[in-house]
Amino acid sequence: MDGLDDLLSLEETFYQQGIASGQPHGELHGLFEGRALGREKCWELWEEVGYYEGAAQLWRAVLVAQGKQDTRAFNNIEILLTHISTFPSTNDSTIVTPTADTPDMEALLTSIRTKYRTVCAGLGIRPRLVAAGGKKDGENTSMSL
Repeated sequence: MDGLDDLLSLEETFYQQGIASGQPHGELHGLFEGRALGREKCWELWEEVGYYEGAAQLWRAVLVAQGKQDTRAFNNIEILLTHISTFPSTNDSTIVTPTADTPDMEALLTSIRTKYRTVCAGLGIRPRLVAAGGKKDGENTSMSL
């Protein structure tokens, strides 16, 4: 009767063997794919933040050359550059759960986008409305007027 029980549980035995051999393989591929996706999204995010930083530095230089350091636009540019300088540029992959010291990247990015639009309005410049990922404003992004 023991041999018959083995035949009846044959499918379950193969199923458990498949899980045991497939799970480590899947975890390894998931790690590789996660890293590749993380690099891609990080590139898109920093492309956006870098654009804001470059534009702000240019506008600051123009205002300094014109002697307009005491304007509201200049102060907003300085705040924008301060926000950008606090944006994290490294990723500590050992952190599993966020702590109080971990910056809220979503809130900081929203703040940077908002201040960028404020600076553009103060200077009379039409803002570039493309968020990270290349989506235009209104195409399901968190960037809105």
